[in-house]
Amino acid sequence: MSVAYAVPDYVWKKHKDNIGKTPPGHRFLLYFQSCGEGWSKLESEKLEALQSAAGKGAFEDKLVDSLIKRQKNAAVMDAHLVICAKNTSPIATGLGNPHPTENGFAFLSPYGIPYLSGSLVKGVIRRAAEELALFDQDSGWTLPLVWVLFGFEEKSAYIDPTDKTEATPLQEERGRMRATFAEWIDSSAAGDKLLTEWLGTIRSQLPKDKQKLTDDPTLFCKAIQNELGREVRRSIHWQGMLNFWDVFPKTPNGLAVDILNPHHKEYYEGKSTPNDSETPKPVFFLTVPPGALWTFICEMPTVSREKRRQVFDAIGEWTTLMSKAFEHAFEWLGFGAKTTVGYGAMKRDEDAEARQTQERQMQEAVRQIEEEKRGREEEARALKEAEEKRLAFLSPIDRSIEEILKNDPDKSKKPHIKLLEALKAGRVKSEEVRMVAGKIREMMEQVGEWVENPDPEKAKKDKRVKRTLEVMKFLEQQNGR
Repeated sequence: MSVAYAVPDYVWKKHKDNIGKTPPGHRFLLYFQSCGEGWSKLESEKLEALQSAAGKGAFEDKLVDSLIKRQKNAAVMDAHLVICAKNTSPIATGLGNPHPTENGFAFLSPYGIPYLSGSLVKGVIRRAAEELALFDQDSGWTLPLVWVLFGFEEKSAYIDPTDKTEATPLQEERGRMRATFAEWIDSSAAGDKLLTEWLGTIRSQLPKDKQKLTDDPTLFCKAIQNELGREVRRSIHWQGMLNFWDVFPKTPNGLAVDILNPHHKEYYEGKSTPNDSETPKPVFFLTVPPGALWTFICEMPTVSREKRRQVFDAIGEWTTLMSKAFEHAFEWLGFGAKTTVGYGAMKRDEDAEARQTQERQMQEAVRQIEEEKRGREEEARALKEAEEKRLAFLSPIDRSIEEILKNDPDKSKKPHIKLLEALKAGRVKSEEVRMVAGKIREMMEQVGEWVENPDPEKAKKDKRVKRTLEVMKFLEQQNGR
């Protein structure tokens, strides 16, 4: 059976030959083959419809390359960490989004390309950092580092008292995390420099009768883990110092259609006894197949560092810590949906990172050159404006003299010599000759080259006499007129 696009007829007639070239998100959402023959509801045609949305559009690579390039240009080297990885298992994300197939997918609007949101990445990496802080003492991570970099979360499992409604395995895991945190409090909280600095920063947020807790890191940590510490936990408002950017996959062949084949549906719904005669109903959904390259970018904004300088200085090498957290997430946690059954696993691609680093270094060098060029241009523009303002306050004759001196680039000549040569060459306006000659006389007197009562006989041997006579001649000519 065939499927139909749920779009107006004029759209279909005009764009039917180009729909296959559009990005997968547009084929999955805007132009999805959402109806069966005769505009009936999709049933058995779901696989065919999803296959039409899978693959890669003609412009997807260009869109992804442009977005990643834009991110790279915005990433300053000393404020960003770039991690490259390839997924070793399919990645499914956004399955809960509404869609005719009952399994959605996360596409970035309006581009229509698959992505992992920055908030999703932050949540996964935070979880990885918490596990390292609690169960890997050699990782360098501590829970105060998690709070400072990712933000304080009052509902964290190792802080919030056990919820009695949870399943037993979850209660056991929560209890194990709380016990590990309690051990750290007794052994290390008092000597944690970062925790001390952070407590000093958030002190004013706490109720006045609880602010004294920040004077003792051990007492504070015990208080927030206690049932009575709910008021303290809720009063802490600290945004993490890290930002995580959206991540776009570069896929070799675009998206793929995956399948789940749930058995015993009637039994789990309480409609039948368990048996082997049921017919499983396959569930199809889109995934990013293994082999896609993902470029993760983590940012430590300059503004965040400057406003929280003392806390930042106590963090240490944050890029090394984040690298360990990413590697833990790649190997043990995964990204997206269905990670407990193996989806979303990744492996770090150090070769791609080396290429990225080299590109970023070149971009940074070009950026610095451009900034220096802009700085020089700005300085030259400022000097020009200052010079124009200075000239605006000068008299007309002084401006004319400035122009004459400016047009003669010979720095070895004295100013009065340049002006005298301009007079002799006729480059001075007739109405300004006498005033310029008067200025020359003043200059010569200042440097001791003006000769009173000069003897014309000495003009050939003494340049001072010669110049004095030439200036006097211009003065006398003007007086005669």
